[in-house]
Amino acid sequence: MKLAESQIFDEIAQFLCREIGIDIGVKRNRNAQYITSFFHRKGVTDFAVMCELIKGECRQNIINILTICETYFLREINALEIFIDLVKAHDKPFTILSAPCASGDEPYSLAILLDLAHISAERYTITAADINSEMIAQASGAIYNDHNLHRMPQQLISSYFTKTENGQYILDPQITAKVRFKHINILDQNFTDLGKFDYIFCRNMLIYMNDQSCATVECALDSVLNGGGMLFLGHADPFKNHIGYTRHFSRSVLYYEKPEIH
Repeated sequence: MKLAESQIFDEIAQFLCREIGIDIGVKRNRNAQYITSFFHRKGVTDFAVMCELIKGECRQNIINILTICETYFLREINALEIFIDLVKAHDKPFTILSAPCASGDEPYSLAILLDLAHISAERYTITAADINSEMIAQASGAIYNDHNLHRMPQQLISSYFTKTENGQYILDPQITAKVRFKHINILDQNFTDLGKFDYIFCRNMLIYMNDQSCATVECALDSVLNGGGMLFLGHADPFKNHIGYTRHFSRSVLYYEKPEIH
């Protein structure tokens, strides 16, 4: 990459960091390859033109490319099982947020486990949100492959999925109906429009963000988490601004309880 191109890439990186909170300069060569490959397929080779398009009509395309993450059903199952134990301990209605939800594996896993626990769908709502529009579309379609299901017991696959002739798996519509998907950026002010939640799963995102973005996300999560609510993060995710929160550690899972609001 030439000096002039490197300087423009720095500008692109700064813009995207403000937009999605991720410092793409950390894996500079790989991310630059993703971006340039996208534009080369469109016949664009000039970095200055790329920069302007990223700030304009190609913004969402680039966000989609850079925010594809590893996900599968029943990932880090201990946290999901702790959640089920918590909701089984009371009979009150409750609300759940999965953000980022990627291709829907996590919120659908929650819906399946709630169904297995015989918890009435009338008691809860599940909202799933992500900045990646392609992931939201895939989640809404609820069609998966072997990798998505590699941690799911065959008995559950047989119970909740229909296998197609081309080897894909279609999730039971009774499960998909229990999840509401939203295309939204957790860094945007309108994130709070999603509502208030008793249980939030925000796993394996903060680890990729810089300190400023982490602080913004933590404030956003706090603003939508009800008093007495539980926050589940990934095991490597930082949570620095948790003053007043109670830390719980069980089955190798660390999660946080927000103090009751009086």
